[in-house]
Amino acid sequence: MSRTIVEIKEQVINLARWRSAFRSSGEFSSIEETESDENEYIASTS
Repeated sequence: MSRTIVEIKEQVINLARWRSAFRSSGEFSSIEETESDENEYIASTS
């Protein structure tokens, strides 16, 4: 794995901030969409 744990943690934090901003603006229509996004993100970082 080329990326460090710190870099991955920062990416996860940034993604969470971005997602919460979208959620508060009503862009996310369902929890299912968010969960699938998380699964795709986890798969892409492992």
